Amino acid sequence: MESLSNKNQDYVFNLEREIVKQSDKTEAEAKVMVAELLPDILEAQKKGVIAAKLFSATPKVKAEQLLHPEPVFSDVPFWQKALDNCLVYLALFAAVYGVGNAFSAKSSAKIGILSIMSMGIILGFFMTRYEKYLNPQASGTKPKWSKIITSSIIMLVVLLAWNYILVLPGINVINPAVPGEVCFVIAIIALAIRYLFKKKYQLVGSAFARTLRKKVTKD
Repeated sequence: MESLSNKNQDYVFNLEREIVKQSDKTEAEAKVMVAELLPDILEAQKKGVIAAKLFSATPKVKAEQLLHPEPVFSDVPFWQKALDNCLVYLALFAAVYGVGNAFSAKSSAKIGILSIMSMGIILGFFMTRYEKYLNPQASGTKPKWSKIITSSIIMLVVLLAWNYILVLPGINVINPAVPGEVCFVIAIIALAIRYLFKKKYQLVGSAFARTLRKKVTKD
């Protein structure tokens, strides 16, 4: 530490002591952790910036940051984001139809299982594909109204066309009507799959905010 200034030597010494104090690490392990910071400290020292100002933290606070680093996030592949969104909208549609069916007359028409699943999938895909247009706050971009209007029209046309196909004679065979109880079961299953999927791929966020992957940080 001969090349360090007196103030920086004191900072490094106190930082190593705080690391040992706040954890079960040995002095040798603390020195290894602090050694990774030395190049930055020396570079800042050449510019007249001391370590305390460089890190904007006291040795006690810096030790805590080193021992408990904040998780680092990165974007996720399209298919993971799309699947996450599809499961969200599938659960949402199933729950809505389940509630509607529970408060409607028993003789009212029930929605088909394929209708529920397809609407969740279509909306989830479109919301992912056009996220930067339809949800600018989540994607971090400014609203582009021409894209928003165009994408919304396309999504609406696709949903209406697909729903029209599903009510055609003969389609009932592959689109059987389901009662409200089954809709609730579908919603629960969709949420359970989403929970396991997000846990496996360490995803955070939702269909209404930018979905991110959580990177595992090593101690």
